[in-house]
Amino acid sequence: MSNEEALEEFRKGQAALLGQTPDLERAETHLRKSIELDPDADDPRGWLAAALAQAGKFPEALVEMEQAVALAPADPRHQIALGSIHLHAGQWEDAVGSLTKGIELGLEHGEAEARVYLAQAFEQCGKTESAMEQWKEVAAIDDSYPNSEQLRGAANHCLAKLEKKS
Repeated sequence: MSNEEALEEFRKGQAALLGQTPDLERAETHLRKSIELDPDADDPRGWLAAALAQAGKFPEALVEMEQAVALAPADPRHQIALGSIHLHAGQWEDAVGSLTKGIELGLEHGEAEARVYLAQAFEQCGKTESAMEQWKEVAAIDDSYPNSEQLRGAANHCLAKLEKKS
């Protein structure tokens, strides 16, 4: 089997996941096939982890994302995604660690979203001051990422809510 076949399976998996109504089962099938054909590729593992997380299969999603991180440790996308999965799985401290590391690695796009996740994880850990710092960062980010304006508005709302509690 060739890398072209692995890439084709990867693209089919992406398409299934990105459809208007994601087909998680189909995405998982194609992404697993892509990994079988090219076990050293990090992106198919990351996408598989996303599909598994969307299906609520957090333990499996964490295994796949940790493998993606191991294959591409300098890729902040995988660290952020790992943190997001930890967050959605209720593993707040692990989420903080992965998200912090991903942000420190530097993001070309999606910093606001990553910091939203980090703020949420800090809140769940009871670290209000750290959460407020992240909400302030999100509110100050001025980029052209598609949902940045919406995230800035949410950050200001959450920041005001936390300031009332303090």
